Amino acid sequence: MDYDVVRGKGDFVFFLHGWGGDKNAFKLANGHLENNLVFVSMPGFGESAPPERAYSIFDYAREVKELIVSLAKGKKSTIVCHSFGARVASIIASECPKLIKSLVIVDGAGLRPRFSLKKFIAKKKYKRLKRLVRLGKRDESKLDGYGSADYKALSGVMKETFVKVVNESLCAFYKKIRVPTLILWGEKDKETPLYMAKKMKRLIKGSELFIIKGAGHFSYLERPDIFVSALKCFV
Repeated sequence: MDYDVVRGKGDFVFFLHGWGGDKNAFKLANGHLENNLVFVSMPGFGESAPPERAYSIFDYAREVKELIVSLAKGKKSTIVCHSFGARVASIIASECPKLIKSLVIVDGAGLRPRFSLKKFIAKKKYKRLKRLVRLGKRDESKLDGYGSADYKALSGVMKETFVKVVNESLCAFYKKIRVPTLILWGEKDKETPLYMAKKMKRLIKGSELFIIKGAGHFSYLERPDIFVSALKCFV
């Protein structure tokens, strides 16, 4: 797994990117914290080789946990995570609290979305079309109109990995988190809407929620001043 370490003082802070990102996603924090900073590219992203088989979110959590154990040498660390990275962090923080000092979640993923009739109908149509393609009654190209932009951009093992990751609900893991947690969320986030932030706050006992006005899913990049200030106060 590819990563960069910026040596500093005291505890380690591990930065976990969102889907499609890499170790450079959070490097805007470099120079603002005195800690030891670790910027990670998880398997299949950036310069990290893709996994040999389709990974689940639990496989990602295992690899990141091993990295934390290896670098932090038993000392508690902070995880700063965005979107997909929050999925990974939720498992580590809930199952291995002795490793984690605190958690900063930015526009996190892993909660079930609200029911949408439009999406429900589209899913039904997709399944029916897929069945017809399998039977040779429709051309496979007909499936191209379905799926998110992230999904369409993938192939092979990473496409299978994406399906496994996004279909995993992690509510039970967020609910078990007991480490100090700061939740930062873009007010206009469309990928993980604001109602998810409020649900996450309810699930994580004692967590703090700060809504970044006018920002979207990449709130930490849209308002780096607010993100860095919050980070310096919390870490």
